[in-house]
Amino acid sequence: MFGDQAQKEAKKQTKKMYKMFYDSFDAEYTKIQCISFVKPDITPLHAFSSGEYDPIYPIISSAQHYAFTSFSTYPIVNGKKIGNPIADFYEMLLYNNTIIHCMCDGCGIGSAPKKAAWSAGQTAVSSLARDIRTCSNIKEMADAMIRAVADAHESIFTAAELNNETVLIGSTTILIQVVLQLEAAEKRYAALTLNIGDSRAYLHNTSSTKSFFNFEARKCMEDLANSQGRIGNFTNNQPDLRNVTLMYTEVQDGDVIMTCTDGINDNFDPEIIGVEKTMDQMQKQQFIEQQIGQYLQHASLAEAVEAIGEYIVNASSQARESKSRPQTPQSPPSLLVCTKPVGKLDHSTVALVRVELRNPDDLFFIDSNYFPNI
Repeated sequence: MFGDQAQKEAKKQTKKMYKMFYDSFDAEYTKIQCISFVKPDITPLHAFSSGEYDPIYPIISSAQHYAFTSFSTYPIVNGKKIGNPIADFYEMLLYNNTIIHCMCDGCGIGSAPKKAAWSAGQTAVSSLARDIRTCSNIKEMADAMIRAVADAHESIFTAAELNNETVLIGSTTILIQVVLQLEAAEKRYAALTLNIGDSRAYLHNTSSTKSFFNFEARKCMEDLANSQGRIGNFTNNQPDLRNVTLMYTEVQDGDVIMTCTDGINDNFDPEIIGVEKTMDQMQKQQFIEQQIGQYLQHASLAEAVEAIGEYIVNASSQARESKSRPQTPQSPPSLLVCTKPVGKLDHSTVALVRVELRNPDDLFFIDSNYFPNI
């Protein structure tokens, strides 16, 4: 009897949790139309999932299909890299005509945010890979994405309970995107993008680089710690759903999609890098789009990722040097009173993937290069 009652209560709480997520996305969900899409093959042709990278940070790529890197710009102090472990997570499934991928950024430092990001990302991708088989149109896919992010939220607590870690439960931002083929004859595609928090997604082609959704750039340096939304344990085991996005965007064959955590995006922000403080939000977004676009013009995706990584390392060098040199009351006054260093220290992850048709004969050989020690 007690077991039945517990099951009923669990179902009640799950239903309440799903409603909370659906209500948060309702305004944007209602705008999405029931457009049919070409079903992908059941089994993906290639899968990629990020790993643990320290102290060597790889640049992982597969021909012109995709490229990825994840690294930490935090300094080494007394021989130890602060800020470890990296709490970012990325997973991607490449089907014959479909892309499912997810970017998570654990909020804070330590094992709890890392575990939250990994659990949420793996659950969201698994949920979408299961549900895409039964979806027949874009609106149903959007519905599945909301369920996936709700499942991802729940998975953080389930994983903590299984590992007896319920005292310290982390939280994470989450960005999930599904790219679907609309018409087989014309190679038209649609991208559904769901975002909670401050990770970003950009669409790049020969004519422009644009964010998939309008976002609020940092108001000031003090705003850097604001994740702008998260799932998991934000307050009393509840998510922060004040800033959510669900967007439909048509994309073309050959376009490149870039997803990144805020460790990448914030170091393109004109105020964070000390370029300009008088821009409004839209001007800041356009500035960031323009700067990122310059790096996406490289001949290969791997070269673009490497160039972005090198830029981030350089942009954060002043902040890293400042943190590497602890100040004491005995430090000279000129060192104690100084302007705040430009750049942001963070876990930094970026992935590029090409919109294209794939076939079983495609070769997904993995190439790896490495950043020097940061």
